[in-house]
Amino acid sequence: PLIDGMVSIRPWLSAMQDNTSAHTAARTMEEMRQRLIQPIFSPTNSPDLNPIESVWNRIKDYIQHHLPNLAGGK
Repeated sequence: PLIDGMVSIRPWLSAMQDNTSAHTAARTMEEMRQRLIQPIFSPTNSPDLNPIESVWNRIKDYIQHHLPNLAGGK
């Protein structure tokens, strides 16, 4: 998997997680533990504290401005 390649390059990898059930599931946590990945959990209902949210907002703004047909025909 992709994550194994990332871990081989950066063995100190951390992963930003929200608190969805897929991220907190025992299997997910075990996979991360085996790969020595440190999870970083954001507080519940706090997308403003998750750095990826600003990236998603920039992508959405770009699409709306440059590719309006993909943004719902605006």
